[in-house]
Amino acid sequence: MDLDFKNFKKSTVIIWSSSFLPNIGGLESVVAEYANFFSLKNKVIIISNRYPRNLKKKDFHNNILVKRYNFFHSPLNYIKNFRIDLLCSWLFFKVLTILKLFDLFIKNKPNTVNVHFPDNQIFEILFLKLFFKFDIIINLHGNEVERIKYLKKYSLRYYFYNRLFKESKHIIACSNSLISEAKAIFPKINGNKWKVIYNGVNTIFLSEKLNISKSDYIFSAMRFVPKKGLDLMVKSLSLVKLKNNIIIAGGDKNAAKKLLGSMITNLSVNFSGKLKPKSILAYLKDTRLTIIPSREEPYGIFLAEAICCGSPIVVTNVGGIPEVISLAKTNLSNEQKRIFDNFVKVVPPNIHSISKSIKLILENKRENDDYIKLIPIIRKNFEWKIILSKFYNLIRVSI
Repeated sequence: MDLDFKNFKKSTVIIWSSSFLPNIGGLESVVAEYANFFSLKNKVIIISNRYPRNLKKKDFHNNILVKRYNFFHSPLNYIKNFRIDLLCSWLFFKVLTILKLFDLFIKNKPNTVNVHFPDNQIFEILFLKLFFKFDIIINLHGNEVERIKYLKKYSLRYYFYNRLFKESKHIIACSNSLISEAKAIFPKINGNKWKVIYNGVNTIFLSEKLNISKSDYIFSAMRFVPKKGLDLMVKSLSLVKLKNNIIIAGGDKNAAKKLLGSMITNLSVNFSGKLKPKSILAYLKDTRLTIIPSREEPYGIFLAEAICCGSPIVVTNVGGIPEVISLAKTNLSNEQKRIFDNFVKVVPPNIHSISKSIKLILENKRENDDYIKLIPIIRKNFEWKIILSKFYNLIRVSI
């Protein structure tokens, strides 16, 4: 789908994100896609946190200027511990950063600021809003909502988030589930601001040749935190009594062992650490089964990637996962949906349901080629040009 830019005014857009490439993650890849989209017709500048500190202060992504600043968290600990020296240092660098941002805004006069996961940079955005006229478009990714829901409503951070939402023109979430969660935290925000635009999938997952024959290993990728359900997966696999090798990517081996304790003693588990997208792609297109055992999931980009690689999947029905499944099934016939459901099992987040579905998929070797034939149809639903055409229709009157 080609976008019609004839009514699209050329302007300056700042994309403000807490993290950006070369850091690897869902947030960074989504921000890159939005930056590439805006740059088709606009001057784009990316503002990001300079973390780790060895990243360049000034860089370029596809000829788009990237400016990294040292943003700092709340100084409350310095105040509580009477560390006046650290408080003064914090204040000095805070003012210095704001002056640099002020200079950037004076020189570039942005019409739109597209905010992704602002967290410790909200004060700077609101401060600049006092002096410059620009529309704020917020993209919620999930982690920020998870942090906000534990804030007390009289806390300063809650006030800043609430103020940012009130000042925004649109608040875009990657699932209806995430919007419901955010609305419950901020019930007084104008309901017309909330919009759902699903995330697309990196092009490499949409163009790779599919494998009909699969290897015997089982694959998963996650952060090793309780909400991602690593313990659920390992306990479920122990019940099935597999001989398959299990490859788990995404975190530190020691953190996994600490989380699991003695649970992995009877399984052949290989912790591969953090992987780049090309390595994840290689595993996904070749694995016998991908397991996504989350207890919470705002969207499920890893699920979308696994589907687009033709991997059989067992996934839990939490958060935005059912919406990703519905999006994948768009344009499938009833018979095609039946085949899809035989290879993508969506189950409650409990050991019994997960282990039962693992057995069903591993025992089903008959229709694999029929499932693979569905993937080119499914991939079209996750193309960024389709996703961003919806975003374009939403914001074209803003910029």
